[in-house]
This record gives sequence, C-alpha cells and structure tokens, in this order.
Amino acid sequence: MNDNDAQRRALGAFLRSRRERLTPEAAGLVPAPGMAPGMAYGTGAGTGAGAGQAPSDSAAAPAAAPSKARRRTPGLRREEVAALSGVSVSWYSWLEQGRPIAASRQVLDALAATLRLTAAERRHLFELADEADAASNNQAPADGCPALGEHLRATVAALAPVPACILDLHWDLLAYNDTEAALYGGLDDLPPSRRNMIWLYFGWPGMRTILKDYEAEAWSVLAQFRASADRHLADPRFAEIIADVSTADPDFAARWSRHDIAAFTPALKRFTHPEYGPLTFRQTKLIAAENPDLHLLARHPADPSTKRALDAIATLREKQQDT
Repeated sequence: MNDNDAQRRALGAFLRSRRERLTPEAAGLVPAPGMAPGMAYGTGAGTGAGAGQAPSDSAAAPAAAPSKARRRTPGLRREEVAALSGVSVSWYSWLEQGRPIAASRQVLDALAATLRLTAAERRHLFELADEADAASNNQAPADGCPALGEHLRATVAALAPVPACILDLHWDLLAYNDTEAALYGGLDDLPPSRRNMIWLYFGWPGMRTILKDYEAEAWSVLAQFRASADRHLADPRFAEIIADVSTADPDFAARWSRHDIAAFTPALKRFTHPEYGPLTFRQTKLIAAENPDLHLLARHPADPSTKRALDAIATLREKQQDT
C-alpha cells in the first residue's frame, strides 16, 4: 500500500466514523407521519456511474418515499449522507471505500455540513482530501525525532518551577524540567520510546489517578494525536506508539477506532497529586518558529496553593541536587 492509498483509506474511515455517530434526527431528517421508531429514513438511490466508471461527485440522488426497512445502525446510512450532500450514492460509497477518486472543495463543504463536523474535524477532512495545506501536511517527516536546539532546552529549564516540556509531532517528550518530571514521578526511569505523552495517558496507570478529569483529558489528547497521525501516515513512529500503547491498555484500540479529532484549546488542568495535593494549572502550548513540529507546553499555576506547591517542589529539588 502506498502513501496515497493509506491516505484515501484514512479519509474513508474518518467519514464512516462520523456518519455512524450522527443520528437522522441530528442530521435534520424527520420521519414521515405514521413511521414507526427505528424504521429507515428514505432518501432514494443515487444515479451513480456504472461498474468500472468513476461516478460524478455532483450527481444528486432524487428523493424517495421513506423505506420500511428497519435501521441496522443508529447512525446515518450512506444514501442519506449522499442525498443530504447532493452527491450520488455510488460516488460517496467509493469515497468511503478509499477508491482513487477526487473530491472538490464544494463537495467537501457539503459533507462537512451534512456530518455536522467541528472546526477541527472539518480541517482534518480537507487535509485528508489534499484540499487544505496539502504541500506541507502530506510530507513524510524525517526518521527519528527532530533536532532540539540548546536554546529550547534552556527555555524549558528556565521556566521552572513552572512545569514545562518540549513535544514533537509524535508527542514524544524531547525535553522537560524537574517540575514537569515531578508531576509524574519516574519519568527519567522510562526508556526513551515511552517518554511520550500518549504512553503516559494510556500506558501508565498512575495518570488515571492523578488527573481529576481523566476521561475528558484523555479524549482531547488522543483526538489531537489522531489528527497528527492521520496527516503523517508514512511515519512509522506513530504505528510504533499505537502498537505499544495497545498492549498496555485493552480499551485503547476501541478509542482509536473512533477517529475522534480535536484541536488544542487552552484549558485548566487539574491534578490530585499523591504527594503535593490538589494542583490546578493553566496550560499553554506554543509552536517553535524554527520547527513547527516542536511544541513548548507550559503549565502555569492557576491559584495560590498551586504556586506554593510548585515553589516547594523546586526547593526540594535544589536540596536533593546539593546532597
């Protein structure tokens, strides 16, 4: 399978996952009067091309009477998405199947509206279809982690006692200060391949204990990671991380199969630390100008008690280094 095949398959899987999560009611489909719950909403069949021909992306399906067949899934059917988006069923089916067909910007707009995509999901759809920043987003990165300049390492160290780290596009921790390490404990003892934020969230059991809003945090982190992974399908590091975490977390494969996509948003991050007690941070992420694949993540104290705890951690670290 080449890179283009993999990208088309990722696009199809993403569309299918969004279709299956959207109910007919949420999509604006209203059952006909007297229609029993659970029955299929009729939209008619498309006028797609015959076998062996690429169907047009603009052949809209005519409306038809509601079907009496019982729905097999709570989500939308392919023909419903096609009808609502103004394309043929055959063309949309081929798109989900990862076949070598192109989607215009207008059709992508229609699909995004039909599937009620968020801004982050819409951007992901366009990137997978090579319609948004294709020149930069579809280049495979060089093998291994990008080089990290000493000025970035010095910046992370100087931010202490504010916890801070440098993440690459794989969410590997390339550098972190003592306070960041103290939040997790034993970070230095992990092999380099597991000094990774996705591993910490899903492979390290302690994260479920110290993060107060674990499920929401885990969803957000994985959805951001998924967006990066789908833009770099030729990069073997992503596959390595997914395989490693899947062996540690039996629920990870199901989470990953959902194809959830999200963008980073500044937010409060709350820890319940076994040693330092409740900690609340305002989390910020900055992109390194010299390499957009490198992100500086800093967690600033959001209340006086968290600042006092960070000062205490810094004092303890200094004493440990002096002995």
